[in-house]
Amino acid sequence: MKRIMVLSIIVCALCAPAVWSAKNQATNQPVRFGFSSVGFGVGMVDPDDVDATVGFSFFGDVAQIRPNLNLEMFLGYWQQSEDVWEGGDVTLRDFTIMPRCKYMFDLQSPSVTPFAGGGLGFHIVSAGIDVPTMEYGGGVIIPGYSENETELKLGLDLGGGLLFNVKDSMAIQTDAWYSMVSDVSHLALRVGLVFKLGR
Repeated sequence: MKRIMVLSIIVCALCAPAVWSAKNQATNQPVRFGFSSVGFGVGMVDPDDVDATVGFSFFGDVAQIRPNLNLEMFLGYWQQSEDVWEGGDVTLRDFTIMPRCKYMFDLQSPSVTPFAGGGLGFHIVSAGIDVPTMEYGGGVIIPGYSENETELKLGLDLGGGLLFNVKDSMAIQTDAWYSMVSDVSHLALRVGLVFKLGR
């Protein structure tokens, strides 16, 4: 809980000047829809009470709400399995579908662009257990079983990162996001490639 509070305060502090700046921009500029970039990333996901694992993501800016304020669609996936008993395993999976608002800070630098933001979306969380048939001395056999349960959960993402512009059409992105989700809150650190599209 302390980590969530600290992250919330940091993101609010980063976003406050951005929102104020956006409000003071010309308000007659319409929202621009259409993909301006697409990308994919890979990195480390560290869920609460579960060992860290590898996570994958696909994302793209789908609209410009205000100058420097973009709407991103994010898709993410991670899975972690742990051994139980004799050859059995428990598996936890999370597939995320989430829109995020990102404020792109203007540093007057052509090479790097920091950003911060947040999003509210859905996590399709699946938990499963698979236990094989076990045989003990004396002919005692315990039959195996499998069970799986999937839930749709609402989650809140807060975070930010850096966009390193390699060339006009491509950039490298590093980011850190904390997802607040019931039972499966997690911190994700990723690096990825972004391809800029003409619009």
